[in-house]
Amino acid sequence: MVPIVKESRAISSVSDALRRCALTRMTGRVHVVGYPGGVVSVRDGWVVDVESPGSPGVAARLLRSRRIDEHDWEALQYPESDSLMSFQHLVARGRVRATELRLVAEMAWEDAVFAAAAGVVRSIRMTLGAVGAPHASEKVDPNWMATRVEYKVNALRRLPVTLSPSTDRLAVATQAIAWPTTSRQQEILAHVDGRRTARDIAYLVGRGLYPVAVDLSVLLADRRLRLVTDEPGLRTGTTPIVAPRGPSRGDQPAHVGALPRRHG
Repeated sequence: MVPIVKESRAISSVSDALRRCALTRMTGRVHVVGYPGGVVSVRDGWVVDVESPGSPGVAARLLRSRRIDEHDWEALQYPESDSLMSFQHLVARGRVRATELRLVAEMAWEDAVFAAAAGVVRSIRMTLGAVGAPHASEKVDPNWMATRVEYKVNALRRLPVTLSPSTDRLAVATQAIAWPTTSRQQEILAHVDGRRTARDIAYLVGRGLYPVAVDLSVLLADRRLRLVTDEPGLRTGTTPIVAPRGPSRGDQPAHVGALPRRHG
């Protein structure tokens, strides 16, 4: 089991876990326990699925982008996860092109890892065992994903006003300066109500958590928004803390000793 990680090491720890998956050609899951947390499924050292309540998944993005309609959504019969296997019938029916599905999935997975890394990481657990096959041809290099996530979290921290995407609540400034706003910013501002976080707004607009957090940071810097100070005992946001899944049959803790070299 990977040791409990301090919050200040959240970025490097999540990234290190992804790189270890590639180095060991691991098949199993990386459980990021925290707020919002997440689960990364890996096969033979490749990321094949990511789930996190911290950012919109594949289904939410397809619906919001109008690639599918409500009838298609109902046809999915509310799958337990946003596994691509649940969407293959839409490709077969011509509702979504395979290339579109692949792009949306990659964006959703990367954003889900970002959400977990940018949040509070209490511990990370790596388990070995078979994982479901969302799509045989769908996989992402965990080294590339780790580098992208590190870049995004560091970029978010370098903005003039930093915020925690899953915990900081935002409200419209009482004396907001009337700066020109883009249509994208107007859509975000329409959902700011003093209780919602960047994560909540990302779900409402169907966009990735990272671009929404960047837009909110810009609006904070322009003094059109303000951070809401918590009242005593008031919990921010609506995202639940994710605990690790119970081990499935065949799962076992990943050995974290000396790592074998990757060949080929």
